[in-house]
Amino acid sequence: MFEAEIFSCAVGCVKPEPAIYEKCLEAIALPACDCLFVGDGGSNELSGAKAVGLSTVLVSGVIAGLWPDRVPPRLAICDHHVERVPDVLTLLGLPRSLSEVT
Repeated sequence: MFEAEIFSCAVGCVKPEPAIYEKCLEAIALPACDCLFVGDGGSNELSGAKAVGLSTVLVSGVIAGLWPDRVPPRLAICDHHVERVPDVLTLLGLPRSLSEVT
């Protein structure tokens, strides 16, 4: 389901280092401005993604339940916010399921 998988143990860099995002962009042959980085904000990943020009989406559902105090600082740095990963489809203007396709 993914165009590329980038594993830090294989590429020698980790989030939020710019190189890991750049390696992914290179692998999918797209500019950062055409991509979204989706994550829960751990390891400062949202800041790292923004630093290389990616738009960021915070997925807060799990962390809001476990560590609600971590959500507001992450909201302050993300471009978009959803509670669950399927909500990204709605953000993109796509149907969340085949039953929504008319």
